[in-house]
Amino acid sequence: MESFSHTSTPTTYRSTRERTAPILLCALVAHYAEEIGCSHKAASYDLWSLFSEIVDEGQRLEFLTAGAWWVGTVAQPLIARSRFQLTTTDLADYFKCRALRSDFPEHVMCVRDAKKKVPVSDAAIGINAQKLCLLMSTSDWYVPRFLAYEPERTPAVKTPNSDLPTGLRLSTTQRFNRGLMEIAANAATRSPDDPFCVVAAELSEKMPPNTLASKLIYLAGKALLADFPSRNTIKELI
Repeated sequence: MESFSHTSTPTTYRSTRERTAPILLCALVAHYAEEIGCSHKAASYDLWSLFSEIVDEGQRLEFLTAGAWWVGTVAQPLIARSRFQLTTTDLADYFKCRALRSDFPEHVMCVRDAKKKVPVSDAAIGINAQKLCLLMSTSDWYVPRFLAYEPERTPAVKTPNSDLPTGLRLSTTQRFNRGLMEIAANAATRSPDDPFCVVAAELSEKMPPNTLASKLIYLAGKALLADFPSRNTIKELI
């Protein structure tokens, strides 16, 4: 059961640097919930209400919704696939499912080839953060800082008292972690239609460290793992 707290510490954002990077649909609810200090379900209700209002506004906001979101793939979510069409109504339905169902599907129903609707993983949906900010402000909605600004990046400082293993212990830990990744990748191939397993099956120690760390962080987020290590820590341990 998801917790509800108004005391969580929000991420700090730079008010002088506007966000330019897109955001994935699968991460939107979690970031929104973190910033306003509520459960994922409550955040889903809020976003459902927002997108329902945008649908009701129709033509008035049509120019803002153009290019505001697109359908990619889990591996390349920022590259739009022209065969797929994602509407504001589709997104409203997605947040509705997240708000009303405890076993909500992690996909959006999109039109393919202008014919039939097919499910697409929410990890394959990209959203233009700047356009979503405009839609929110135009609808007199609260504009969250994580959409408007870049997060503060605090450089990692290595100290002699670091909790990371060193020497032989580090080497053993790295071998152990690589073994776990291989086990997870082999197990994931048994469910080729599950978006989570598709990404897990790609895990390999041969990947560039940044790519591997990104995939592990993505999987941890989908599994709702708290206090997962940072990108730099993961790169040290693999």
